[in-house]
Amino acid sequence: MAAVRTDPSPAAFYAAKGGKPETLAADSARAFLGLRLECAQCHNHPFAKWRREEFWGFAAFFAGVPQASEDGVARPVREDANRRELTIPGTKTVVKAAHLDHSPPAWRPRADSREVLADWITAPGNPYFARAAVNRVWARFFGAGLIEPVDDLDSTDDPALGGLLDEIAVQFRDHGYDMKYLIRALTATRAYNLSSAAEPSESSSPTPFARMAVRGLSPGQFIDSLAQATGADVAETRARFLELFADRDERPTEAQTSILQALTLMNGSFVAGATGPETGDVIGALAEAPYLDTAGRVEALYLAALTRRPRPEERALIIKYVDRHKSEADRARALADAFWALLNGPEFRLNH
Repeated sequence: MAAVRTDPSPAAFYAAKGGKPETLAADSARAFLGLRLECAQCHNHPFAKWRREEFWGFAAFFAGVPQASEDGVARPVREDANRRELTIPGTKTVVKAAHLDHSPPAWRPRADSREVLADWITAPGNPYFARAAVNRVWARFFGAGLIEPVDDLDSTDDPALGGLLDEIAVQFRDHGYDMKYLIRALTATRAYNLSSAAEPSESSSPTPFARMAVRGLSPGQFIDSLAQATGADVAETRARFLELFADRDERPTEAQTSILQALTLMNGSFVAGATGPETGDVIGALAEAPYLDTAGRVEALYLAALTRRPRPEERALIIKYVDRHKSEADRARALADAFWALLNGPEFRLNH
């Protein structure tokens, strides 16, 4: 049966935020503009750039979104596409939908408020969108943004990094927000191709991006890596692994392995089955391959698990461990032990 295609819909996003204009506005500004506007929601903060009326003017673009009922259940209610103003809570002040740069919205027939807002967000003259997108993509590849946090671009305290972000953002905008161009440009930089190894003379506070940070794999990357390395089918266990290894918004350069995660990898049935000579596809094939000696099997294990060949000392250690066993079955189990150790090691869990 052919797959059913559905048009993209923001309904789930609206429902998750209860349809509240102020919440939708704050989260949209963080995601697409790299701005934290919510500090101006209740009052004019003395140290914040944004004023209360500016926040609620931005929120007014979401005024027509149906809100959740008092019992918290979202029900299908037709959106009021023409509602473009809000009353600031606790006041009698009515504000109309307004862009953050104070340019007038380009209202047009049959276009709802957020279409007009999206046009402004992605307009070449918008100073925020390209910077926010570049900073997020940079963080995706380098483990941290040029400006941190990635959703607070007003927080930069390094003019050099801020200037670099501006320069890349201009190129991204001039190339029509071409994501492939941006990815090619970032991955071709010297910074991206640096080693993660620290120099002996490196200080405890190294220059930002002077070396590639070691990053933890995302839950999806990790389970896919396990499947690729072991040849195991992860369809039945994928959802459980994704939940278990969810990053809970931690930075990839600060990823920690919990006790439950460690126990699942060390003693869980999935890894046990995938690394068993009798049940694991990859390890079983290697253990029985008549054309490979122990050195060849060890090299194949490293290529399968870590996509590199073992260093001489690693090869010698595992060969000694495997060949000290006399029976073929014991040597297969010893090889499986080595495979298990590689999958449980930090090099498999981290992106170097």
